[in-house]
Amino acid sequence: MPIGWIEHRLARGQCLILLDGLDEVADPQSRQQMVVWVKQQMDTYGNNRFLLTSRPFGYISNPLQQQVAILEVEPFTFKQTTDFILSWYRITEIKSAMRDDPGVRMDAERGAHDLLRRLRETTALYDLAVNPLLLTMIATIHRYRGTLPGARVELYKEICEVFLEKRQAARGLTQDLRAEQLQFVLQPLAYQMMLEGWRDIESAHAEQAISAALREVSLTLSPKEFLLEIERRSGLLLEREAGVYCFAHLTFQEYLAAIYIREYGLQQILTTNLDSSWWHETTRLYCAQADATPIILACLQAAKPSVTALALALECQYEARSVQAEVQLHLQMVVYQGIEDDDPERKRIASDALLTRRLRQLQVLTDLVAIDTFPIRQAEYQLFLNERRMQGQHFEPDHWRSPWFTPGAGLKWVLGVRRSDAIAFCEWLTQREKGAWKYRLPRLEEIQLVSKEHQKEWSSLAGYWLEGEPQFAWSQGHPSDALLTKTSDIVLQAATRDFERAHELLLNLARAFARSNNYTLDVVRDLSRACDLALNIASTLELALVRDLSDQLNQAYRLVQTRDFVLVSSLDFFHYLNLSRTLVRYLHRGDLDAACTRAMELYIILLFLWTRQTGMFPAGEGIFLVREGIALS
Repeated sequence: MPIGWIEHRLARGQCLILLDGLDEVADPQSRQQMVVWVKQQMDTYGNNRFLLTSRPFGYISNPLQQQVAILEVEPFTFKQTTDFILSWYRITEIKSAMRDDPGVRMDAERGAHDLLRRLRETTALYDLAVNPLLLTMIATIHRYRGTLPGARVELYKEICEVFLEKRQAARGLTQDLRAEQLQFVLQPLAYQMMLEGWRDIESAHAEQAISAALREVSLTLSPKEFLLEIERRSGLLLEREAGVYCFAHLTFQEYLAAIYIREYGLQQILTTNLDSSWWHETTRLYCAQADATPIILACLQAAKPSVTALALALECQYEARSVQAEVQLHLQMVVYQGIEDDDPERKRIASDALLTRRLRQLQVLTDLVAIDTFPIRQAEYQLFLNERRMQGQHFEPDHWRSPWFTPGAGLKWVLGVRRSDAIAFCEWLTQREKGAWKYRLPRLEEIQLVSKEHQKEWSSLAGYWLEGEPQFAWSQGHPSDALLTKTSDIVLQAATRDFERAHELLLNLARAFARSNNYTLDVVRDLSRACDLALNIASTLELALVRDLSDQLNQAYRLVQTRDFVLVSSLDFFHYLNLSRTLVRYLHRGDLDAACTRAMELYIILLFLWTRQTGMFPAGEGIFLVREGIALS
C-alpha cells in the first residue's frame, strides 16, 4: 500500500482497529504498558472505532479509563451451536479435500448432523457445547474419530489432553511437562475445590493445593509459576480475575477430582455424600472409571434408600466401568420390589427414583426445550395418581379395575390415558419440580426429532397425545387392523370432541350421585355405576325421543353391567352409535337440543369405555414429556 495510506485514513476516522487478546500479554507490567499505549491511540485517533478483546481478568486488572462500552460474550444458543457446527464442518472438509464440490459438502453435512444428534441425545455434552472453545474441541475429536467416545468420561479425557498438550503442539510450542504430568498436578487442586464446595479459588489456596504434587514432577517450577503457565497456555484453568482461578467448566473440576479419588482410594468421600447434589457428577465420573460396587452398595445400605440415593445408584450402574453381578441383581431387585411392594412408602421411593432419573436424561432439542425418549411408566404415573387422589381427583386410565396398576406392570408404559389426564400429569410435574421449566405434551415435529434408535424401542401398538394439531399420533409401524382402524375413529372423536367438557359434566354428576347414595368409591371409574348414572340423567328428560335415546343407553348398560363384559359383535356396537347420532340430529331446538347433546356425549363416552373394558380397542394412548423454559410461554 502507498506510504501514509494507513495514517491518512486514521486521521480521517475511516478505520476499525481490532486488538485481540489483551489477557495474552502475560507480564502484568507489560500489560499495563499496553493499556497505556491503547489509551494513547484512542486519544489520538478518537474518530475511529476500536475493538479490544480480553478474558475478564486481563481487563479487570487493567481497565481503560475512557468511556467505553463493555460487553461480555454469552454462551452459544442452540441455533448458534448448530450454525457453528455446520459451518465448521463445511470449512474443515473443504480445507482437507482442497476442493469445494457437492460431494465434499455432503460429507460435511453428514458429519455435522451426526455430531448434532449426539449432542442432543447427551445433555452433559450439550452443556459443554455452549462454550465455543469446548465445542471446537468436541467437533475436532468427532471429525477425526468419525464418532465420539462411547463413554463421556473418555471424551473428557481427550478434551483434557487437547487442552494440556495438543493445542500447544499444534502451535509449534514446547513445554517442560507432559500432559499427564500437568493433569497430575491439577487433580489435587480439583479435589480440594470439591471438598470446599468452591467454584473459584484464590491463588494462595491453589498454590498450597498443588505444591506437593508439583514437587513430584518438577524441581524448578514454583506453584505460582505453574498456575501462571497453565493458565496462559492451556485454557483448562482460568484466572477469572486477578488472583482468583477456576476451571474452564465445572465438569473438568469434577472429572479431575474423580480421577484423584480413584487413584488415592478416597471413595469414602463419595459414599458419605450420597445425598449431596454437589458430589453427584463426580460420583458418576468416578464410577465410569472404577468398580461402582461400593458406591451402589452404599446407596442401598438403608432399609429404605432415599429417592436421591436410589436414583444415583441407577445412574452409577448405567455409567459404571464394572459392577459385581450380584450387586446389579440386588439393585434391580430393590427397584422392582420397591415398585411392587405392599408398603406405599417403599413403592413411592422406587417410583420416584425412576422418575427423577428420567428427568435428568431428557434429549436436548433447543436451548429451552428437551424431550423424553421413552413413554411414562405405570409406576411413575402412579405417583401422580396417589397425590391427586388425596385431593379428591381421579385420573386412572379407563380400563384399570382399581386405583393401582396391576401387579407386575409397574415398569410397563401407562396406556389408555385420556388427553385431559395427560395434560394434568404434565401440570402436576411442573408444580412438583418448581423450577424455571414447565412440562407439557410434545408437538408432532418434536417427536419426529427423537433418534430412530429410541423409536425402535417403542411399541407399535402404542400412541401418544400431542400438543396442537394433530392431538394424537400412533408410533411408527402401527398395524392397520380393520377393527383397530374403526374403533380408533371413535376413540379419537370421544377424546377430542368436547370430551373434557363431557367428562367434567359426568364427573360432577357422579360425585353428587355418590354423595346422595353414600358411596365411598369413585363411581366415575366404576363403569356399571357410571352407566346407571347416565340412564338416570336421560330418563328424567321425559321426552319421547329422549326416552328412545334412554333405551339405547339401557342396551349399552346391559352390555357392560356385568364384570365379565361379554363380547358382542362390532356391528351391534356401531348400530347403537349410529342410531343415537340420528336421534340427536332430530333434536335441534333450545334446551332440548342442549340436553340431548349432553346425553349423546355421555353415550359416546360409555361406548369408549366399553371398548376399553371388552378389549375391542386395546389401550394405546401414552405420555411423552417435553420440558420447556417458562420464558417461552
